[in-house]
Amino acid sequence: MTGGKRTTRIRDKVGNVLAVPLGEDRFGFAWVLNSPLVAFFDRRCRAGDFPPVDAIVGSPIAFRIWVMKSAVTSGKWPFLGHMPVPEHSLEPLWFFKQDSINGRIHKTLTGAEEVPATADEAEGLECAAVWSDVHVEERLRAHFEGRPSIFAESMKVKPPEFFEAKGNNIEARRS
Repeated sequence: MTGGKRTTRIRDKVGNVLAVPLGEDRFGFAWVLNSPLVAFFDRRCRAGDFPPVDAIVGSPIAFRIWVMKSAVTSGKWPFLGHMPVPEHSLEPLWFFKQDSINGRIHKTLTGAEEVPATADEAEGLECAAVWSDVHVEERLRAHFEGRPSIFAESMKVKPPEFFEAKGNNIEARRS
């Protein structure tokens, strides 16, 4: 029991559709893909005015990111229903990683493998990070307000000058 309300835990099941609270009685929507991947729709509405689940999943996808299991299972994001996910939406996506010391960039599908990449190749890819519920909620609010998300911006690919200015670029120190 929390504040008099019972929170029901939700299974982390592919195809679950969840309502993501955005504040001011508004909600966005999420579709659980292959864990930890979750799709977030370019659709929001007021509480009590939720469209049918099939209409939600027919909406354009705003972004797909890795999300902490607790965000999906805690019950904070209410379960609305279940819709099968097409096979093409279950295929792994490329994400990027950037070494915080030397600035080297890699692409990854699962987080376990690393394929060397350039900044141009990483452009447009999501950062290989697992987002918490509050960070996802801020990103969705930013999306609907037409402004950059402070968290998404902080995870963009950094140019080599960023690492050189910090004195961390190993390649630059070797020259």
